[in-house]
Amino acid sequence: MIAKFSTAEDLMAHYATVRARLHGAPPKVIIHPAALPPLPEVEPEPPQAIAPVFVPPPIVVQPHEIRINFEDVVALICSHLGYQRRELFANRRFHKLCFDRQLMWALAHRHCLHMSLPQIGRASGGKDHTTVLHGRKRGVKHPDYELLSRALTNLFEEKHRANGTLIEQAAQAEMCHEPVHDLEIV
Repeated sequence: MIAKFSTAEDLMAHYATVRARLHGAPPKVIIHPAALPPLPEVEPEPPQAIAPVFVPPPIVVQPHEIRINFEDVVALICSHLGYQRRELFANRRFHKLCFDRQLMWALAHRHCLHMSLPQIGRASGGKDHTTVLHGRKRGVKHPDYELLSRALTNLFEEKHRANGTLIEQAAQAEMCHEPVHDLEIV
């Protein structure tokens, strides 16, 4: 295929790219710092008097305060299905226990958006991420999946509401210049 070039500059640029592809990039030219002209000296500005200003500390809302944690999912599963935490993570393979464990993984995958499959597996007793992936697919078919998913959604909304009240209280405290350290995160 013959390329058509409209100007000599286009042809020279094409030759340069072909040469660079065949022979590598040309060596970089390194300029010694002594060869550069000296930089002009800038006089420092005299320091100005700065009056101290009270700036209230910013309110930092951590993301883990308003998200659903894996422990929230485990606590909900244990309270709803009547397990203790150690029973849920035991190495037993009873059909009902496995199905309930898969429900836990499905809920964790849906509501713990900050966790990957390997993290969910490690948090649930060192399981492999492929086990969690398979269990997530089966856990969606559990009869209590929708009910518990709605419960976790409500918990998430409660955390958001509590966080919103925290922000409102902090904003009011800032306006009154009151200390903010006595507020609690629910």
